[in-house]
Amino acid sequence: MVGAMAAGLLAVIFLGASFQAEAYRADVQSQRLSERYASAMAPALESGDWDSATQILETLTGGRFAVVDPDGAFMLGDRGLVSMRGLYRADVPGSDGTVIAELRTVQLRKFESVLSPQAIVVLVIIALGTAYAVGRVYTEFVLNGLSDVYRTLGDLNGADGAVTWSKVTVTEFQQLRTHMRRRLREDRRLRERLEVAAYRNPATDRPNLLAFQKAVEQALLNADIHSPVTVVCMDLGKFHARTEDKGIDDPAPLIAAALARVEAEISELGRQGILEDKKCFLAHLQDDEFALMLPPGAGVDIALQLGRNLRRAFTSPFHAQNRWITLGISGGIVVAPENGSEVGVLVQRATSARRSLKNDKKSGFAVFQARIDELGGQRALSEGDLRAALEADQFVPAFQPKINFKSGRIGGCEALARWTREDGTTVSPGDFIPLAEETGLILEIGDTILRKACREAALWVQKGWRVPVAVNVSAAQLDDPLFCDRVLDAISDGGLPPALLELEITESMAIRDPNHVEAVLLPLRKMGVRLAIDDFGTGHSNLAILSRLNFDVFKIDKSYISQLTLEPSAPALVEMILAMAHSLGHETVAEGIETAEQAAFLRARGCVFAQGFYYCRPLAAGAFRERLATWNPDLLVEGILKAS
Repeated sequence: MVGAMAAGLLAVIFLGASFQAEAYRADVQSQRLSERYASAMAPALESGDWDSATQILETLTGGRFAVVDPDGAFMLGDRGLVSMRGLYRADVPGSDGTVIAELRTVQLRKFESVLSPQAIVVLVIIALGTAYAVGRVYTEFVLNGLSDVYRTLGDLNGADGAVTWSKVTVTEFQQLRTHMRRRLREDRRLRERLEVAAYRNPATDRPNLLAFQKAVEQALLNADIHSPVTVVCMDLGKFHARTEDKGIDDPAPLIAAALARVEAEISELGRQGILEDKKCFLAHLQDDEFALMLPPGAGVDIALQLGRNLRRAFTSPFHAQNRWITLGISGGIVVAPENGSEVGVLVQRATSARRSLKNDKKSGFAVFQARIDELGGQRALSEGDLRAALEADQFVPAFQPKINFKSGRIGGCEALARWTREDGTTVSPGDFIPLAEETGLILEIGDTILRKACREAALWVQKGWRVPVAVNVSAAQLDDPLFCDRVLDAISDGGLPPALLELEITESMAIRDPNHVEAVLLPLRKMGVRLAIDDFGTGHSNLAILSRLNFDVFKIDKSYISQLTLEPSAPALVEMILAMAHSLGHETVAEGIETAEQAAFLRARGCVFAQGFYYCRPLAAGAFRERLATWNPDLLVEGILKAS
């Protein structure tokens, strides 16, 4: 009982320390935000625009702020806060680096535990219960067992310490032996349960990757050219996308059904005498990925036949959560010892063969070949080039103007990522963006483009051009817990007014998790950062969600614009999008305009901005500044370029 209480006390102390650490982190974050807000309002205060400075701080702090001059005299905000203790203080720098004022704010973020109070109570109860159970086990099985032994041995000793065997009965020894046997048997059963748990996938209760590796390693001991070991790595094509489209929130039963269908086809080959199905080893590696080891001697031909049967079997839809869904299946086949003698190499090469099907836009089952390994090496080299380009700072934004249909002026621009090598050659975004997203390097590339775009747009403001800049945000960036801080840093470091930054996210990203998008972007929206929905019309639109997220700009996808004069239904769809955006009070941007006919159609239907090669290609920073200086709205007649 004492051990249980001590363990419970330690659990409570640990939770308390965690919450204290969270409170300290929130305090540090509040001070950091105070300093950022001071920098954000510095330009307005230095220029004497007190209204703008007050508006910025009102939005950020809810009115709980005070600004004093370097001598301590009150300037803005709540006069009652000037003498209050415990405020966060941040210097407001001028353009020459001197302090022109001091910002004093109350705590900007209330302490919020990572867990809700209900979850904390549950965790404490679980910790105390676990500690109590551990204490009981320790007391009953260890201390009581030792007490029995000590009591038995104590009975052996006489008054003078000599052993008195006459006091020991056969029954006592039998009880001690029975007690020890019971403990050993229970320990063995516990080890067996732990071993089973370590080698089973909890989602489907099938052998996992560790079990598969162990089985293949054992088979490789006897593998040779005459008795090869064949491994097949499989996955379900576009599984996550299909389940999301169907609204299936628990994919485990669907994966179990797919595994059962694979097992059924293996058993069918066994009934036909083609395969020893009892000696096959099927494992559930992770998510929708499976692996199969065929019996020794079963070669590529049998594996390919199984693949054909599986593809035919998977043409029938699955039933999950009252919905019908069709899944594809593809796989890569590798043979040992011909293609490798280590389980890690075999799995890697089978996976490479499977992925080669996707790269070639095929489906089915592919046998590993040396050419596939060479393609994998080229892919790794491309990733290495990507990392080297980041270190060499070769990624820069190119700016494509947005033309106001009504005034003919440049009303904004989009910053597009461009990669220029040291030798002057450029790499197409279509080549490096997918690789960057797959490798996670899109976070660094996106942050680089954001910072450079903010610095460049701030330079335009200094020259008298208040041109908003739009920056694309990837799904990986939006999932980054530090994304909001990164945007604040880019605005603050560049000196750009928040209202001149526009973040573009795709429609599919907005619909995927609107609660997350709203939580991430809300602080930025309060500062004045604008939000645009890109590629509108290409996803599964949900007007309730889109209106809740309160976008400023709808960008009509270029696929609709390109079909205006080719597809009969395209004009009606574009008109519908424009009418919807107008009713919601949003600006509209048509991207990908390449002809005068497209421009005339969009202007006549009330589209606000035009973007595309018809007006201007993306320009480097210097060329875009020159275009801003020389742009003549008179060159446009009703949105159509004058003939030169």
